[in-house]
Amino acid sequence: GYLAEQIKAILVEGYFDSKMRMIEARHEVGKEIATDPLYKKFGKGSGQLIQQIAREIERPAQELYLCVQFYEKYPDVSQLVETTGGKKTITWNRVRELLEGKKNHICDFKKVERCNCGKIKP
Repeated sequence: GYLAEQIKAILVEGYFDSKMRMIEARHEVGKEIATDPLYKKFGKGSGQLIQQIAREIERPAQELYLCVQFYEKYPDVSQLVETTGGKKTITWNRVRELLEGKKNHICDFKKVERCNCGKIKP
């Protein structure tokens, strides 16, 4: 009934909002690092600053590199959201594909059992 549809809509919207918030958070992380004077002076070439931050916050350095790359490639996160079809379709994996230069990827499971995107044949 009506109440069930309302609850479902609230939960679905919450899910998409949380995904979008994590994308925005990663963008903010990239901005913090990329605009920090230490990064501008030392970090870009050696990567030692990112490695140090990763150790201190116990996160993979690759994640932080991607956050910086994300901010540098898309200084305005809303621009990226518009070009990918809106907040209901964007995912962090899609952002990573864009950063890594992958095209819109469609798995052709007729040819492979497991795609390099990590998806397994249904």
